[in-house]
Amino acid sequence: MRYEYPEAERLCREALSALWGSGARGELAACINLAMVCLLGRRYFEALVLARRGVELANASGIELASAKANLHLAGVLRAVGDVK
Repeated sequence: MRYEYPEAERLCREALSALWGSGARGELAACINLAMVCLLGRRYFEALVLARRGVELANASGIELASAKANLHLAGVLRAVGDVK
């Protein structure tokens, strides 16, 4: 199976365009998913910004599982850029 990263990126950007700043769970999902697409594309700064936004949204939601998952994604980005070992 071939992954369709350009299509995933397009869909996430469309969602973020509509949801940015809303604090909705859809914004959280789009941030985290787009962060991962950016990470795979080695666009680390963009991945870092999106992952941090995801953590912010997850923590604000009060849903512990969402916070844990968002922090896990952030850790993956930080590891990729060499901020953690």
